[in-house]
Amino acid sequence: MTNQNSKTPVCKYCQPPNVIKYGKRKGVQYYFCKGCGRKFANVDTIPKMQYPTHQIAGVLNMYFEGMSLMEIRRNLMQQYDIVISDATAYKWVKRFSKLVIMEAGKYKPNVGRLWVADETMIDIDGWS
Repeated sequence: MTNQNSKTPVCKYCQPPNVIKYGKRKGVQYYFCKGCGRKFANVDTIPKMQYPTHQIAGVLNMYFEGMSLMEIRRNLMQQYDIVISDATAYKWVKRFSKLVIMEAGKYKPNVGRLWVADETMIDIDGWS
């Protein structure tokens, strides 16, 4: 989040723009809020998390598309130049899958009365 008038970051906990840069660690900019006294990483991250939401969403997407945790880790290193463990990726999947399932449960597909079914034949021991 940033202030609408300028590019000044806004505290993701208490929202006032009393934020100053607080150094970098492993290439990640940290900030300090003078209002609430909290330190935090990137302003577009979830509170108490270091990585931006689009990277976490990417991990979930890759996992549910069938990529292994090792492939996901390798992909993140190539795309974003970040290094996470397989366990971190799995913890993200576990944590945020519950939220996705709860959110998806709120929606009901709008379907019509006509259904199309495609028939598939399987040949087992000469019987179909």
